[in-house]
Amino acid sequence: MRSFRLILIGVFLFQFTKTVASSIRTDSLINAIHQAQSDAQRLPLLLAACRQNDIDLDTFCRFAYRAKDIAQHIGTELEKGYAEYYVAYALYLNSENDSARTVIDQTIFRFTHAGNEEKRLWFKLISLKATTYQGQRNNLAALQILYPLLLIAEQEHDSIAMTQSLHQIAIIEGQQDHPQQLISLERRALAWLPENNPSSRIIRATIFATIGKAFAQQKKYDSATVVQLNAIRVFKEEEDLYNLAIVVQRQADVYIKQKNRAGAAKMLNELLQLNQRIHMGNGDLNYHLSFINYYNLIGQYDRAIKLSREHLEGLNGIGNNKLRLSYLAALSESYREKGDLLQYAITLEALVAAKDSFYQANATDAIAEMQAKYEVQNRERTIAQQRLALFRKNLLFYGSLSVLSIFLAFSGLFFQRYQRKSKEKLRLMQEAEKRQTITAIKGAEEAERKRIAADLHDSLGSYAASIKANADEMMRTQSALPDNIALLENNAQQMVSLLGDTIWALSRESLRLSDLSDRIKIFLQRLRKSYPTLSLSVKEELKQDSILLPASAFHLFMIVQEAIINAIKHSEAQKIEIFITNDKDWQIAVIDNGKGFISATQLTEGGNGIENMKRRAEQIQATIHWHNTNPNGTTVLIAATTF
Repeated sequence: MRSFRLILIGVFLFQFTKTVASSIRTDSLINAIHQAQSDAQRLPLLLAACRQNDIDLDTFCRFAYRAKDIAQHIGTELEKGYAEYYVAYALYLNSENDSARTVIDQTIFRFTHAGNEEKRLWFKLISLKATTYQGQRNNLAALQILYPLLLIAEQEHDSIAMTQSLHQIAIIEGQQDHPQQLISLERRALAWLPENNPSSRIIRATIFATIGKAFAQQKKYDSATVVQLNAIRVFKEEEDLYNLAIVVQRQADVYIKQKNRAGAAKMLNELLQLNQRIHMGNGDLNYHLSFINYYNLIGQYDRAIKLSREHLEGLNGIGNNKLRLSYLAALSESYREKGDLLQYAITLEALVAAKDSFYQANATDAIAEMQAKYEVQNRERTIAQQRLALFRKNLLFYGSLSVLSIFLAFSGLFFQRYQRKSKEKLRLMQEAEKRQTITAIKGAEEAERKRIAADLHDSLGSYAASIKANADEMMRTQSALPDNIALLENNAQQMVSLLGDTIWALSRESLRLSDLSDRIKIFLQRLRKSYPTLSLSVKEELKQDSILLPASAFHLFMIVQEAIINAIKHSEAQKIEIFITNDKDWQIAVIDNGKGFISATQLTEGGNGIENMKRRAEQIQATIHWHNTNPNGTTVLIAATTF
């Protein structure tokens, strides 16, 4: 059972709230558990022991279930949650993934994101649920959990949770043989990892270990060695023995592939010493294959053959074809290197038979598809035969119609001639209309470009005038006051942003509604620097992604931007949400929870901002409405005009 934990422990390393303790710490905890006088003393010790990464699997499972029993009677709600989390983790380690998810689903509803500890436990439970799907190679189900979890972590600025989610997504890319995508995702995860968090060091080492495995898949062995030796150093210092064993084993395989005998011998010697401390057991396939491959490297073929045969005999009756394939492949390689061609041929034949059995067991869907196609072809052939019989039966009838057909053919020729003339006349009319339409569109586009250029001139002109006024004031006073510098910087930034927004709209022939949504998100990101306490978010529900003309997209963006700025300046809101929907027609709503200010008088006598918003909406044939929101706040609704 140890192999599950060794292979996937990197995914779960982030589930621990503290840096992994040393084995001395674990031994002390186990002794304290045995010496505890009451369950009240024993429960926190059990939970602390479950957090350690150098505890053997059987002890971990026993402690998890014992903690759950005690927590049900005397534990706090949070202690009950952590105990159930460790029970689910134990089920996962024993490949009982469905049972693990049942425990998670029964536990998770009791916790929200409110408190830090509750939020941390909630993330742990959701991440563990995704990991159970990874354990079953159901990567689609895992990603359907991880991507929303990553979005929540980003919204809450939880860098550790962001790193954890992205790392799990990267692991899935590795399972799907996408090493370059894995490396790209892990580098993003490293960029998010905070420097001052106590667990960051060992998390970074785990990511390095995963990147090293991807480099090895790409046969970039030197790069793999650099990052894996870095991870080995950290795991040794932290005495994270299980992760250390994984990376030492991988580095041994790298040295074997490079035919570096000294390096491989050093790594395998360390692996043997680790096995004496953590008892990795006989279940881990890669652990023994590393030694078999090393024996082949140094020419000890008989030893490699003996070890391969021992494990093949141990698999008899178990039915694990995947393990059998790996050992048979290693055994055949040993015979080939030794020069025993007879045994090599026999083993190779057994390997081919095992592969056929393995692939046949996994080909049920393909066979079912072929059977379905065969049945469809049979039905089509039957229908064709019935049609042929019907045609023969009515041959006399078709013969009697032949004369009529000839007559109709001559009539058709005259009709086609007339029809061709009519179509040619219609085509000429359509081409003329098309030319007129193109001319009108070009004229409209040119007019729109000139109007946007005028808008740009007016907007940039006002910012330029402000910058000049600031500069004149600084020249007059012969000093660069902070306020003046700040005004200069703000006005310059506004000019750059306006230019960027205009170029974004006019540089493409068309834009989608999702492009507009992305642009609004960029604008909100800029605002967050100036208003860190204000909640700004965009929510989308796009059943279809409408195509917008560049000018329409630009006007829509400017309307939404003006609505957001008005809410920030006048509403005293704590939260502003932008909802973008598109069912039959698109609709955008800007909703704040401020004091509300919209009245009939304000709308009719509004300033330039509201008038500009109305004017822009009218120019793109959209409607715009303002109304107060219960119990407080204001909603600005922009929608496509329906004819």
